[in-house]
Amino acid sequence: MTETLQGVDTIVHLAALSGVMDSVEDPCPSFESTLLGHSKCSNWPAPQMFVRVINASTGGALLGEVASPISEEMAPCPLSPYGASKLAVEGYCSPLPLPMDCRV
Repeated sequence: MTETLQGVDTIVHLAALSGVMDSVEDPCPSFESTLLGHSKCSNWPAPQMFVRVINASTGGALLGEVASPISEEMAPCPLSPYGASKLAVEGYCSPLPLPMDCRV
């Protein structure tokens, strides 16, 4: 894989299982393809070789029983492991401020 990715500066992470109901019956495959897949993309084996990782999320990460119109400002409320795994990847993609005692 390292050889395949030589010269690549951007990874587009689209991996996910599309069966929302399947994720309810067995959440592990959804977790593995989405969250572990993102981790492998982001850390393959030298993360400094990538300028960016682009993540494709889903309305399932935001929506539960929500009436229109919807907004990204709304609190997330996923109703399935599929949506929860997509939301978790969004969290990993979001820059977080470091606590004062962690700054260099």
